[in-house]
Amino acid sequence: MGYDIMFLVYFINMEELMARKLIYEDEYLRCTHVVTPEPDSSVLNACVCDSSLIYYNIQGEKRAVIEGNTYSLHPGDLLIVSKLDAFYVHEDSSDCSEYMICTFSRYIFRHLDPEFSFMEKFDQAISGKANLLRPDKRQTLLFESAFQHIRLVKGTSKLRISYIGLLMMLINEISDSKIAGPLEENTEGRNILAYINENLTVDLSVKNLARQFYMSYSQFYRLFKKLTGMTLSNYITWKRVILARNLIQRNVKVKDALALCGFNDYTTFYKCNYKYLKVPPSYNHTTKDNDPLLQFGFYQISQKA
Repeated sequence: MGYDIMFLVYFINMEELMARKLIYEDEYLRCTHVVTPEPDSSVLNACVCDSSLIYYNIQGEKRAVIEGNTYSLHPGDLLIVSKLDAFYVHEDSSDCSEYMICTFSRYIFRHLDPEFSFMEKFDQAISGKANLLRPDKRQTLLFESAFQHIRLVKGTSKLRISYIGLLMMLINEISDSKIAGPLEENTEGRNILAYINENLTVDLSVKNLARQFYMSYSQFYRLFKKLTGMTLSNYITWKRVILARNLIQRNVKVKDALALCGFNDYTTFYKCNYKYLKVPPSYNHTTKDNDPLLQFGFYQISQKA
């Protein structure tokens, strides 16, 4: 069985870094609480996700962009992000911003639900099309008390149990709730991202894509950065590296996985794998005792193409 692995890429300033508190982390789970007293609206928190992520907005008005579609986030809103989705959050308000990010491997629930049917809302959602839960009064009280509790628990073993309980509650509420889509879909942007994700094996330079979609180089560059919060080069390389990693974990031969993901040779793949994941490709091979989800934490990458 191939296991989910999650890699997040955040572009953050030093003030945000100081306000970021890691609540809990092991090889399967991660929970982070972030408070920014004076958020900088020009800073983008961009990531590529290869596992399940729940973003809970506690305070501050925000805009979240998932694979090119924009969501307005109010205090109390909950955002779900599926694997391989690119997303970023833009802080609109000058007031204090506070949120929690929960990431997890479905592998931790394998004994409770071997078919992972409880993950349906994550697995069947079309990227960027159904990601927002606006809780009712009952859910608001439930979420607030649960997230407050997780921030106060002391002791590693108790904290892990509490966090798994929080995730099970959240996933249950998500599965029983109506998940909303964006207020307005960016059709042009969605078409561009769909084309890129369907053609990862071909030359996807800004020049060629701009010509494909009848834009100038600068027009395409600006639009893509707005759609994903990152450059085309970073977006494509992350997608290719993660897809190759997933295939290798599912026992696809390395040479076949590289060809399917647009890598011309092993040397190029090795360099990209090490640059973006900070580990050699040998870590892509999952053993019965190893689920490397979040084992290496967060990775900062250059915003330059």
